[in-house]
Amino acid sequence: MCAGALATKPNKWKGIIKKGEKMKRLLLLLVFLLMIAPVWILIGCGQDEQKQVTTEQAKEEIEEAADAAVAVTQHEMDDFVDMMESQLALFEERVEEIEIKSEELTGDAKQTINEKLVAIKEKQQQFETELDQIKSASDEAWDELKMGVQAAMFELKQAADDVAAEF
Repeated sequence: MCAGALATKPNKWKGIIKKGEKMKRLLLLLVFLLMIAPVWILIGCGQDEQKQVTTEQAKEEIEEAADAAVAVTQHEMDDFVDMMESQLALFEERVEEIEIKSEELTGDAKQTINEKLVAIKEKQQQFETELDQIKSASDEAWDELKMGVQAAMFELKQAADDVAAEF
């Protein structure tokens, strides 16, 4: 009987111990939540401030990037115009050489070369007009005008090559 009595007593204690453990767990959970709540509040408040700073920084970075893009585009445009103007100067020298050589020609050959030179000079004027347009072009129109100027320069060179080949 002693063994049976001992066996039943711990069962009573198990229920009491379990209730005590549940209370301890609830108390620990409550203490934990009370300790963590201020941290959550601080983190939450800090996030709003960080978002505002991040938003302001993002605006500044976007403005800086846009300014840099405009500067790069303007620099690219200036370089392109300079390159086209130097190619135009070389082209004009070549046309002068053709004109000098054409003075030695006579008859139909001279007339044919002169007609081609007139056509070349018309294309040159068209090229110069497009080059002037690109100098004052907006960023949106830049790519389209750039292709037009490049095509016009190609046509000028091709026309000069054709005339020079006749000599």
